[in-house]
Amino acid sequence: MARAKRKQHRSTHHSAIGHHSTQADEPVGHVRRSGKSAFDTIGMFSGPMARIMDHNWSLFHKTVQAMQEESLRFFNRRLEHTSHIMENSGDLQGVSGLMQLQQEWMLDLARDCSEQATRFAQLMRDLAVDSTERLVEATVALENEIENEDEEYEQEAHRAAA
Repeated sequence: MARAKRKQHRSTHHSAIGHHSTQADEPVGHVRRSGKSAFDTIGMFSGPMARIMDHNWSLFHKTVQAMQEESLRFFNRRLEHTSHIMENSGDLQGVSGLMQLQQEWMLDLARDCSEQATRFAQLMRDLAVDSTERLVEATVALENEIENEDEEYEQEAHRAAA
């Protein structure tokens, strides 16, 4: 019996869309349209934000790949230079020859590290320039989309008011 009363109460007291039936159904509809507009606004940002996230992932991937390649080049170069020095170690003559070989190796290491640091700096600068250019393009595209959405929203508001 309680179920029957609740069922009857629901069918007479609530409208078909699940809200209380009142004379002020118009503002409820307006609020619902505003809610839809809020979702549209969120949707408006999802495309550009997805592109920015994709750009960030792409930049991260490029950076990691470039650093791996540069690191491999550095290690290969170090192995070659160390092998060359070890080949020359057969001609050593006493402690002074060993110290000269060690000094040659240290100078070569310092030179390679300096060159590697310069290459890394140039690589990071190039990636930063590329990233900045792409970020500016994405920002301009986002601004254009926001302006277009604002214009469409204002046009919808004027049509709804008319």
